[in-house]
Amino acid sequence: MNKTILIIAIILSSSVTYALDTIKTIRGEKTPTEVIAYEWSCDSKGLNKDMETDDFSQLTKAKNKVFIESTDKNVVIHATKALGGWGYWTITENKEEADFILNFSYQFTGLGDVFGYAEFLNPENGNVMKTTKEVNSMMSMDFNSKRAVINKLVKKEIKPLFRK
Repeated sequence: MNKTILIIAIILSSSVTYALDTIKTIRGEKTPTEVIAYEWSCDSKGLNKDMETDDFSQLTKAKNKVFIESTDKNVVIHATKALGGWGYWTITENKEEADFILNFSYQFTGLGDVFGYAEFLNPENGNVMKTTKEVNSMMSMDFNSKRAVINKLVKKEIKPLFRK
């Protein structure tokens, strides 16, 4: 295989395995070498998936401390009630002592419908470790659409991540 093609294949690949068993010398002789194998998986941003997953699972394990944040204090109240009733994590009001941050975002659309999602943030660097799918308050029997979307996020998107 041509070395240029091999290098391009390695660069474009998201899971890399490279092996070389012979090297041609200047005189054209083939010299046997050791096989070099390196496994590394990355996402589209070039970050090691295993490391991210490990950080996420370590920071969000049961009984860890979570700090809940949002641009709306009522969303924080609704999320605190929804997550507090579940009892999986300890909810803290001090951001500095939190193991991770759960940031809730929402947006109103027509006819009082609300769309929302949550982000799991690493408190050390503020990086997003995971983002939930977006849900809406449609088909909810709750007249408070913000509370409905937060409860749906917790029930349909957050809890299933931690059930085994």
